[in-house]
Amino acid sequence: MNILKMIIKTLKLLNSNASPWTIAFGMAFGMLIGLTPGFPLHDYLFIFLALFFNVSIPATLFSMLIFSLLSLLLTAPAHALGYRLLVDTPSLTPLWTQWYTMPLLPFTRFYNSVVLGTTLIGLICFIPLLFKIKFLVVYYRKHLQQKVMKWKIMQLLNVGNWLNVDDKLMG
Repeated sequence: MNILKMIIKTLKLLNSNASPWTIAFGMAFGMLIGLTPGFPLHDYLFIFLALFFNVSIPATLFSMLIFSLLSLLLTAPAHALGYRLLVDTPSLTPLWTQWYTMPLLPFTRFYNSVVLGTTLIGLICFIPLLFKIKFLVVYYRKHLQQKVMKWKIMQLLNVGNWLNVDDKLMG
């Protein structure tokens, strides 16, 4: 999906009647998936939860893209956090050893310091991001939606009409 389509779908989502919580949960699950490098097993769990709880898939995809890019900036702090937990905390060594010998847990790649660090950062940020996105969606709809739709760029792109076009036309 190209960037213009993603922006249009995001605007369509913000302008829709979708619940702010649906959008917020989609963004929060997208953050969890996008932050971790590669595609470890727990990302599949987050995708399953996003589908099970019927969150906004466009919000999830948009958030995955944004947080995949942001994760590049978080590599060093995530590595430091993961390394501290994996190597510098000897009291956790029996836990890591036990997890590594379990049937599926090694597929989460928790033994990688960056994966462990980004996963923990994502889990710590999940609830605050959830409430912040919900607040921003409500604020946008109440205070900014009409102003944004009047911007020259929106009129130039004819976004107002595109938002009403059937999704089949947008591929």
